Amino acid sequence: MSRCGRVLICGLVLWGAPLVGTAGKAVPASFRSIDLAIGQERAVMLVDGTQVKVKLLRIEEYRDPVRKALRRAEVTVCVNGVEGTLVCATYNLPVELGGVRIDCPAVKGYIRGYRNVWALDRDARLRIWPKSGPLIHRGTFRYPLPQRWAACGTQFDGEIGDGEIYGSERYYYHQGF
Repeated sequence: MSRCGRVLICGLVLWGAPLVGTAGKAVPASFRSIDLAIGQERAVMLVDGTQVKVKLLRIEEYRDPVRKALRRAEVTVCVNGVEGTLVCATYNLPVELGGVRIDCPAVKGYIRGYRNVWALDRDARLRIWPKSGPLIHRGTFRYPLPQRWAACGTQFDGEIGDGEIYGSERYYYHQGF
């Protein structure tokens, strides 16, 4: 193994060391995740005991003209009788709608050019949090590098960029770190 490879492995081991103590501890989710088909409505009990009604009304997909890759999806939902539109993305914060916070990390259109890494069984996945409180439990998330969060730009294939293989029928949609 080259010196560079050994340094890289040592660095990864050392950076991961502080996280070892937290491995294996079950942390309850602070949100509820549901998959809905267009037109489907569901009652959901949130982690704070709040009951919410959610209905998926429609999905608008925007594909690029060259590769036909999905570049943006807007998901219209009705939450407790209040209608609103969410932009489907993995790095968007949830929005307040109908007395809760809600987001949409994935839609079925992502599966067209890639495998179903989200295990979606309907048209869209929605995550729902109570109106107030933390989005994640304190101490359960940390940036994996010793630098300020978002100190540099990042680009993944869910966005138009230079790393795509044109002419391919397969697309990669980044689904999180």
